[in-house]
Amino acid sequence: MSTRKLVLSVDTGIDDALALAALLGRDDLEIVGISCTYGNVLAEHALRNTQALLEVLQPDHQLPIVLGATHPSWAATFLADAGCAMFHGRNGLGDVDTCEYGAHTATPAIASLDDEGRMLAHTPQGMRYVDRDELAALAGVGVSIGGYAPSDRHAVLADGATLDAATTAINMNTTVEAPAQRTAGSELIAHAVRTWGPDVTVLATGPLTDVDTVLRLEPDLAERMNIVWMGGALTVPGNCYDLVSETNSIQDPEAANRVCMSGAQLSVVGLDVTHRCLMGETIPQRWSATGTAAGMLLARLAEFSIRANRASDAMFAAGMPLHDPLAALVAVEPDLVDLWTLPLGVQTHTGDWTGVRGRTVVDNARLNAPKAPHVRMAVNVHAQRSLDQFDLDVNRLLK
Repeated sequence: MSTRKLVLSVDTGIDDALALAALLGRDDLEIVGISCTYGNVLAEHALRNTQALLEVLQPDHQLPIVLGATHPSWAATFLADAGCAMFHGRNGLGDVDTCEYGAHTATPAIASLDDEGRMLAHTPQGMRYVDRDELAALAGVGVSIGGYAPSDRHAVLADGATLDAATTAINMNTTVEAPAQRTAGSELIAHAVRTWGPDVTVLATGPLTDVDTVLRLEPDLAERMNIVWMGGALTVPGNCYDLVSETNSIQDPEAANRVCMSGAQLSVVGLDVTHRCLMGETIPQRWSATGTAAGMLLARLAEFSIRANRASDAMFAAGMPLHDPLAALVAVEPDLVDLWTLPLGVQTHTGDWTGVRGRTVVDNARLNAPKAPHVRMAVNVHAQRSLDQFDLDVNRLLK
């Protein structure tokens, strides 16, 4: 049996954690490294979450785990938003401290606001708490609150707070064009592609900032790069506040659009299929019944997500959507989904004749162009087969 190589780009929240568990349960692939980026949480927290999970799931691992992009390509400051806290908890892992399950790395719940009302952010000076005046001063280098500029009515902090009128009156809607910034995560991805070419799959379950960085700095790698990305929504509503954009897409639309146009082989596993692949309590109950620390931890994470999703929308009455786990499965077994080949793009502006920022669309201008970059978009899923395979992969890990 051939062994497939994967290099991961993650923003480790609950579904990233479940995807990682499923991948670790397979013997037909090798994870060659993990880049941890911003998105569900700050990048530093994604790194800590990933380290802690592996200490529980595979204590003897030798995987390189590095820090990726800490902010989108259009902004130099990033804050997590209320939506991510709702679905993943304030620490990204359902507010569970992994030390309870044998990890050495603690993952306590993180307050997005401190006692003085300052907000936790990753700024050009590193991760720190900033007050509203500092946030306003950072407008010149761009500020992202979960993909939204602070003046956007959708910009809600992780504790449910919005910014006051004095701050939001400052125009922060204009994105800041910045050169690609090499990170340890982007270098990890680039090294894997240089070494193995299309024999390694770049599995991205968060924003595409680091993948975009690789392609901007080394465009010749596009023809050797094979990417599977969990993101986007083409035929269904989005999952952000306006139900148009998808979370990973809205975080860095510029990066996602550039990757779509890069010529790299890109398969997109978005809400079109993940919202049809729902996991209820039965599977995590079996994990917990193993009595293992890993099984009980994974069950607790899944149960948090199932509750959060049910509370958010009646469409999730049957359980949580397998966003990142389905993308992980498709990276190894692409026939789990039906793919359309399209000149896909991501909107970077909102307005008349431009669409809505962050929305995944077919680019009509490239629809009939003979050499237009094309992307494979998942539009249908073999849902029960995918759920069964996911459960099988995780249970292999727990034995």
